[in-house]
Amino acid sequence: MRRFSWSRAQRHRPGLEFLVSTGRLHGFESLAESRLLLMLDFAGELNDVLSQPMKLQFQTSDGPREHIPDFYADTRSGRWLIDVRRPAACVRPADWK
Repeated sequence: MRRFSWSRAQRHRPGLEFLVSTGRLHGFESLAESRLLLMLDFAGELNDVLSQPMKLQFQTSDGPREHIPDFYADTRSGRWLIDVRRPAACVRPADWK
C-alpha cells in the first residue's frame, strides 16, 4: 500500500529483511518490525508474509478512518494481520461498540 523510502534525515529505520521461509526480501519500517520478521521466520510455521498488505477503511464514533496493517502473515496455524506497535490512544472504548 505504501512505498518504503530511505533518507538521511528520517527518524525511523526502514530496510529489507531476507526470510528463509519465503526465500524473498520483505520491507520493514522500524527495528521492531525487523525483529518481528525475524521471529516469524524462526517460528518455523510461516508460509508467506506481506508487508503493508492492504488499506482498511472503517467508521469510528468520530467518523471515517483508514489504517494500513504492518504485515499479513500466512502460517500453518492461521492467518494474521499484525500491527507491531499501535498506541492505545488510537483505539477508544466507543470504537468497540
